[in-house]
Amino acid sequence: MRSNRSRTKPAAPTSGAITRISPQRSSDERVNVFLDDAYAFSLSVQALADEGVSVGQHLGPSDITRLQHADEPQRAITAALHLLSHRGRSEHELRQRLRQKGFTADAIDATIIRIVEWGYLNDEQFASSWVEQRSANRPRSRRALQHELREKGVDREIIASTIDNADIDELRDARQLAADKWRKDRDLPLDKRRQRAAGFLARRGYGWDIARQVLDDLAKADDEPVT
Repeated sequence: MRSNRSRTKPAAPTSGAITRISPQRSSDERVNVFLDDAYAFSLSVQALADEGVSVGQHLGPSDITRLQHADEPQRAITAALHLLSHRGRSEHELRQRLRQKGFTADAIDATIIRIVEWGYLNDEQFASSWVEQRSANRPRSRRALQHELREKGVDREIIASTIDNADIDELRDARQLAADKWRKDRDLPLDKRRQRAAGFLARRGYGWDIARQVLDDLAKADDEPVT
């Protein structure tokens, strides 16, 4: 009969002789270090070379701590690139996520400098891309876009410049958004349709001036009386 007890993973050794250093399958830039034939910790190839780690060396707890500290900048860079591979992020967002992963302020600062130098992190490009994608897929008002970018920690001057240079036609976008909602609610009374469509636009940052014009146009198109 199979035991219901969960198997406890053995603790990694905290001292011993290095008996094996093997490349990781998931990354050719990191290696696994074994002490007395048991997996102990991983290191970047860079830290391995910088610290002169080799088979046969004896490591104690303080040595392992030193090596892991030396490896932190590379681990932070790897984590940052992994995060950016999923979607673009602002510098503020990336700093937050690295902080949540437990990296020190020094490691984060060094990582940001490197990532910016490599061209993978640029708040101006991020803001422009964010606005373009929103406009193409989920239109928002200028005010709503400004709010979203502020929440992501983008500098106010960058936000202002991005919004000013973007191809944003609030009336066109609001009309397109409201038209879909208007059609879905076609069986409701006019007042209810207007209320629901107005709320829909308000949640996307459109003011009453824009909403009223759009709703009047939609009502006219349906030969409904304008209220």
